[in-house]
Amino acid sequence: MGERLVELPPLEQVVEAFRQAGISNELHVVLYGTPIPAARAFVTLEHLGHERVSIMDGGLLAWRDAGRQVATGPVSGGRGSFEPRVQDDVFVDAEWVDERRNSAGYALLDGRPDNEYTGADNGRDGTYRPGHIPGAGHVYWEEFILSREEPRFVSREQMEALFRRAGIDPGETVISYCYIGMRASVNYFVSRLMGHETRFYDGSWNDWSLLGLPAETGPQRPPG
Repeated sequence: MGERLVELPPLEQVVEAFRQAGISNELHVVLYGTPIPAARAFVTLEHLGHERVSIMDGGLLAWRDAGRQVATGPVSGGRGSFEPRVQDDVFVDAEWVDERRNSAGYALLDGRPDNEYTGADNGRDGTYRPGHIPGAGHVYWEEFILSREEPRFVSREQMEALFRRAGIDPGETVISYCYIGMRASVNYFVSRLMGHETRFYDGSWNDWSLLGLPAETGPQRPPG
């Protein structure tokens, strides 16, 4: 299938970064920031087997709006002792996706904007193949938040409606992807929040298209 493209750095480098941030296995990790990096850290910690990870809805903006205290200056916390317990079923590759994309119980979810999903952008003006993985549902990641100016997540009812629109049924295993595995982090988090078994295709469309695997263009097929 060729060399696997992933955004995840080497294991030792990632673990060391989390230790320097004060993370240990027994602590409940609360992530905050803009949605994409917070969700990407969530996916990574799940991959590394941390059992208690949350995202603070609204990030630092919501914290400030609530009148909470904000610190400045360098971090003064101690070094953590995080030991990974890598979960091999969180990150998946193109071969795994290709074998299951037409199987019952699995649903692909594309997190890119509409013009990338449909291929209307001509593959970012010819830099890669246009379109999406055949059969993939589509929810642009920003639809899961109120706005970039107010980055709180929408209600669970709205999330469920977006999943239904994407043709995802309750109980299905969701495979989240985008272009290089960043925006898909938000969709992964939402899918986990809604109780779905979820897999993360980190290589995403960049990897899939370079491997010459099947592609389709145009709008999403109607659910059902």
